[in-house]
Amino acid sequence: MKVRVSSPFLTELVRGALLLGKFDLDMEWKGWEIEVDREVVRNALERAASLAGEDKLMRIGNDKKPLAAMLSNCLGVNKEVEGLKEFLELAVQNLDKLEGCGEAEASKLAISKAEYYENTKTPMMLGSNEPVGDALTIALGYAGTVWNLGNVRYPGGDIASFFLVPVTLNADAYNFLMKRLDRGKEKGKKRLLPSYVTYEWALTLWMALNFDVKGVFRVLFVERGNKVYVKPSMTVDLSAEREALASVFGGDLERVDDPLNYVLNNVLSDQPDALAVRFVSALYQVAHHAMPPVDLKAFGLREYASALSTESSQVDFVVRQVGRVAQLVKV
Repeated sequence: MKVRVSSPFLTELVRGALLLGKFDLDMEWKGWEIEVDREVVRNALERAASLAGEDKLMRIGNDKKPLAAMLSNCLGVNKEVEGLKEFLELAVQNLDKLEGCGEAEASKLAISKAEYYENTKTPMMLGSNEPVGDALTIALGYAGTVWNLGNVRYPGGDIASFFLVPVTLNADAYNFLMKRLDRGKEKGKKRLLPSYVTYEWALTLWMALNFDVKGVFRVLFVERGNKVYVKPSMTVDLSAEREALASVFGGDLERVDDPLNYVLNNVLSDQPDALAVRFVSALYQVAHHAMPPVDLKAFGLREYASALSTESSQVDFVVRQVGRVAQLVKV
């Protein structure tokens, strides 16, 4: 089956969906096109449907008319469909019709138009001014939205969806991500995501600590308003980042989990403490061999010692958590 994409964002979603169809899929893109076995596409749509839960289709107000036309012309459905699971199940049931439907109204859907602009940090993210999205590609794009783990905020209040899309996928990573997507099991234990995206290096450490998974991932931040807009995004090797962070603490992240999560979540908030920011920045440098561990330990313990006499304020509590983390740094 021929899959054609129209934008870098849609490419990432389609890639993430196809990996659900076959973990070790070797994708050979020819420009904006790729040939994929029918069984891989079917598996991708079925697996995505099983993971969709109560998620809604990712769309904006202007999508209503072209989505209705696609449902009618390509899936034989003359009713409004809002749920992602229902849409994907219909796509599986009507795969032949979907493949032969062509572009129809699909190119008018926002998911096919999202582009990365001048803020993009990933070399391939150049965007396209001529969106071309056939119905099959759009269905796979919607399937790829199951990698949306929730919402985060930016300083200033903008809300963006947080996508963790695999570049490579294996059974271990798949099982881990399935647990993350089952939001109900995680609630009440830890935050699924930090509150704010303030510093990329802090977010990288947060993911390294909280995402115990091997592989390389695209981290996409998607804002929806009058259009689907993809903010500056990241590519992260979580295997390497977690190993680098663990090395700072002698390979043991379990002991440092609680205090370090507190400090990281403080930095990734709307009012980060200045000391926490400095300490996490230094921690990132140590993990990436830009600073000796002894300097980080001395810095944290020095701040901790100066706060031992006070216990009342939140700032003091932050300092104490910094001290707890510093005590566990291996020198």
